[in-house]
Amino acid sequence: MNKQELTTVLKQLGDAEPDWRSNKQVSISCPLATWTHQDGVDGDPSLSIKYGVTPTVFKCFGCGAKGSLASLVASYARHSGSDELRALAEHLRDHDKPTLRSRLQAAMEEPDEIEREIVLDDAVLTNFPTWRQSSGCVDHLATRGVSEGVADLFDLHYDPNQDRLLFPARNASSELVGIVGRTLCDDSRKYRNYLGFKATLNVGGIHLCNPLHDTVVVTEGFMDGAHVYEWACEMRVDIVWTWTSTMHAPQADVIMGLDKKVLMCYDNDSAGEKGTPDAIKQLHKRCPTKRGLFTSQDVGSTDRDQFVQTITDAHKRQGDTR
Repeated sequence: MNKQELTTVLKQLGDAEPDWRSNKQVSISCPLATWTHQDGVDGDPSLSIKYGVTPTVFKCFGCGAKGSLASLVASYARHSGSDELRALAEHLRDHDKPTLRSRLQAAMEEPDEIEREIVLDDAVLTNFPTWRQSSGCVDHLATRGVSEGVADLFDLHYDPNQDRLLFPARNASSELVGIVGRTLCDDSRKYRNYLGFKATLNVGGIHLCNPLHDTVVVTEGFMDGAHVYEWACEMRVDIVWTWTSTMHAPQADVIMGLDKKVLMCYDNDSAGEKGTPDAIKQLHKRCPTKRGLFTSQDVGSTDRDQFVQTITDAHKRQGDTR
């Protein structure tokens, strides 16, 4: 996409006077600010778009949203209800598909670390049966206390070749950026990332965060998040996860970009005990003074009453009442 084509798209997003930083980058006020930014405004242009590449990509340093230009237009269309912008998003997505497939293949073969998430077509999920078609998945989810409704919400699938429960990873714009598989058999490799997914760049569950909630619970893995998801909704808190016991800088940026109080709920094992203080250090570097940071314990094996008590106690320590 060239500058002239991008200018036309930005006008449709409501920004007729973007800040052209170079012949490859432009900054604009986040079109999603009404729904994703505190007070619904983006006073300083915080969304950066890199063009002249395929796909054209963006990142908002205010709300943490990032992905392809097509996903940005689609998100704006979804919030605003614009059929015209929905059609534009589909056009942009179709325009990027051929090169995106080739970039995905290259990423899977590239030994060096990928610098950004690669957005995938949701159609790749049709290559795998759903979780309901595997008795192993059904039994494992029941054992871990994950309801059918939550399993469907997260669109869980199954890899019969490797006997793994598959969890689609999505970014803040709800775009598919990879898949994480959890073994259901005796495999020394408990988790495996599919399709070039870079867990260090992604915060799981970020696409379901509610702007009206003032607290986010951070767990290590998606099974912990899925286990307590319904209870979290009842308590009006969000659940996200960092995929491992290590929080990386891009993940800390996204979490603090939510502008919520943070409750760390990593596992109680040695990895979790080491990961929690390291994560808090990462968060403190970016912590607005008006937001608190809590520490707590593993929620992966708790029941509803214990989870409710964990949230209640955390807020009491901060002088909040729930």
